[in-house]
Amino acid sequence: MDTTNSIRKKLMQYIHNNDMRHSHFANQSGINSGTLSRILQGNKPISMNQLQAITAGMGLAEDYFFIDYIEECFSSSVSIRRIRPFLFRCADLKRVDCIQQITIRILEDLSYTPVLFDIAGRPIYYYILYAYLARATASEECGNYKRALEFVALYAHGESWIREKDEEATRIIGQFTEWAVANTYLYRLMSGEVDVLNEYVEYIAIHEDEIFIALWHILQAANIYHLNIDSILERFNEYIPYQSGQTEFGEYEPTILKESYVQFLAELAMYQLNECKDAESATKLMLEGLNLSVAMGSRKIINSCLAYIEKISR
Repeated sequence: MDTTNSIRKKLMQYIHNNDMRHSHFANQSGINSGTLSRILQGNKPISMNQLQAITAGMGLAEDYFFIDYIEECFSSSVSIRRIRPFLFRCADLKRVDCIQQITIRILEDLSYTPVLFDIAGRPIYYYILYAYLARATASEECGNYKRALEFVALYAHGESWIREKDEEATRIIGQFTEWAVANTYLYRLMSGEVDVLNEYVEYIAIHEDEIFIALWHILQAANIYHLNIDSILERFNEYIPYQSGQTEFGEYEPTILKESYVQFLAELAMYQLNECKDAESATKLMLEGLNLSVAMGSRKIINSCLAYIEKISR
């Protein structure tokens, strides 16, 4: 165990600055003197009760060491005896950042997921579901759709392990289940299961807020797997903002939608070039996307547009 752990380091500094013996701080904090010595030497992990005693003994806010304690929880093996009370206290003090970090750390090894199921009570289940969603999204961004589908399966059926049955729990479970259905279609399509395209299209047809983002992903798949989606683009013509002037995008963040729109234009330009052999339309779309990305000041999107333009010019 790393004896330079921030909690131990700060505690030793506190004892030194106050010219105290270890036994004095032990009395001040209520921790057994021998236990305190082993903690300081790094020979004993810190329990949640001991963390609270140390924090109180130093006169600090109860959650002062919470970020540092995450590392303590994972310093050796993942221990439910440390994680369970810590998560509950994080929930009580509304330390959402700590709950999300712990959940994501646990999900780095799916064999630890039973630990989460065992402690999924109070509002904690929401953060567990959200962490599964975040991990799926991260896998998607890496192009690992098989891994993404594994995480989707974990947030798809919250009702099977979430103990709460109240109205809020039902609403949250329903929302994540709906996202799971949409993302399952998406990840299957992006992984090459092109036969799922028609089912995906019929699904988004009754979820209007999802249509534009879904069309962007469908264009991506069309460009990767050389699919003709003219009929799909024509069917959802009115949901393409540049053609309708539509500005209402449901619940997505405006910044995300602006970037998605520029990327949509880039994918549409590539589709026009590859499937329709229309270089003029493709170039106009790409230049529009480049102008928007410059206005947004997004270097990442500007570079993406330039890369697409280079492809078109070849």
